[in-house]
Amino acid sequence: MMKKSLLIFMVAAVFTLCTTMGYAKPKAVFVNPTFEFSPLAEGQGITHEFVVKNLGDTPLNILSVIPP
Repeated sequence: MMKKSLLIFMVAAVFTLCTTMGYAKPKAVFVNPTFEFSPLAEGQGITHEFVVKNLGDTPLNILSVIPP
């Protein structure tokens, strides 16, 4: 009876650990997701920094950025 109870406990513990670990994710959120660029003369450049916050529970790694 003791071995059966221990086995059930171990299976439940492994299941709980596996399911909760799957939910830990980074979550990228843009502070101000839009920016209205002013009209520019031809050949003139402009820059703007978009701030990204991580509201998830694991580190957020931005490996590349592709403009729209």
